Amino acid sequence: MTTLNNLQGLRFLAFILIYLNHAYGLISTGKIFDYGARGVELFFILSGYLIAYGFVSRNHGNVDSSWKACFSYLINKLKKFYFLHVLTFLIAAYVISFIKPSYTNMLRDAFLSITLLKSWYRPAMFSFNGATWFLSTMLFCWFLVPKINGLFKNRKRTVLLISFFILYLLSMTIDELVFKAGYPLPEAISLYVFPPYRLIHFILGYLGYFLLRDLDKNSLGGSFNLSLLQLVSLVGTIYVYIALDKTFVYTQFILFDIILIHLLSINGGIFDILFGNKVFTHLGNISFELYILHGELLSLGKLYLLPLGINKIMLFILIFIVTYLLSEFFHLRKVHKFITNKIWSLGKSQ
Repeated sequence: MTTLNNLQGLRFLAFILIYLNHAYGLISTGKIFDYGARGVELFFILSGYLIAYGFVSRNHGNVDSSWKACFSYLINKLKKFYFLHVLTFLIAAYVISFIKPSYTNMLRDAFLSITLLKSWYRPAMFSFNGATWFLSTMLFCWFLVPKINGLFKNRKRTVLLISFFILYLLSMTIDELVFKAGYPLPEAISLYVFPPYRLIHFILGYLGYFLLRDLDKNSLGGSFNLSLLQLVSLVGTIYVYIALDKTFVYTQFILFDIILIHLLSINGGIFDILFGNKVFTHLGNISFELYILHGELLSLGKLYLLPLGINKIMLFILIFIVTYLLSEFFHLRKVHKFITNKIWSLGKSQ
């Protein structure tokens, strides 16, 4: 089994794309490509890929795919980040009290936000801490992980490939109908955040691991060939992001992302140095904290520091540094254990 340190580095780069999407107005008047959409896709696919890797790396002879196991898995995920979600919700409520004193649907949106249901209802999807729509959608994916593990356990490669092909075509069809043909969705649904739609991408990442896991350094011809393929894949994916930003829709980027993710996951290439070093690996480990915290820290900075005349580039850097320091704090083992075991009392820390 590989260590997947390189993927932690890629996870951090996905966060950087999302941070740029939310903060680019401080340093630029436009975007080279849709940073946020690409970063979010990487997070969904990476999550599915890593779930599959973890499933295989454990002894999974007996797979509990009951609904009880689904709820248990969901709770174990919730306890790792819900405290930060509540904290940023309170910060968002404070900011909103200044910039939207007559917030018409505040109680409705507050309820959907704090319960992480807002991605199911379009008008509330970016309410309060807007970035946490991702958590709302990921909860649906995590809830179904035991079912997904049970469904694909010990399946033949042909079945996995057909499943991947069907799901990819389904997602492409939805993209074509909604984004190109303009097929109207119910007003409550935004496809960008809608959990069942994003579940497809999560499962594509999951299946991608099973389909590509036999492709290793030796089968690719050694370290040099692997390093070359890694670099070509990275440059090619970035090129596609930029050149086809206005042509491709979401699903079309996924194939490039899955290939990039798998090539990065293979040890023995140049990316062990570029992405798998201790610094990038650690930054990837705290990427969830970075993601949850950054949005409301940006809001506070724009609310209080911009009116003081602080240089926008300096503010961009300052908010990133503060986000990083707070993420380090909440990621500390003692702090993490205190939150998960003492505050929520949801069981043993994992």
